[in-house]
Amino acid sequence: MYALEIGLFIAGAALLVIGYRKTNRNMLVAAAVLMLLVGTASDFISGYGDGVSGRHRAPQDASAAPNP
Repeated sequence: MYALEIGLFIAGAALLVIGYRKTNRNMLVAAAVLMLLVGTASDFISGYGDGVSGRHRAPQDASAAPNP
């Protein structure tokens, strides 16, 4: 999971530099999207994995009755 974050960060930084030097707005937007994904990728992947496996991290309610 950390390799994905590092890869997205490096790709985003490269697109940012190239887009700035070539004054290419599309590359700058792509860099911004990749930088956004760097911060959210690990939470998304772990949540998706929990959902697929059937694990659900619901908040515990103190007033809820225990399951019999």
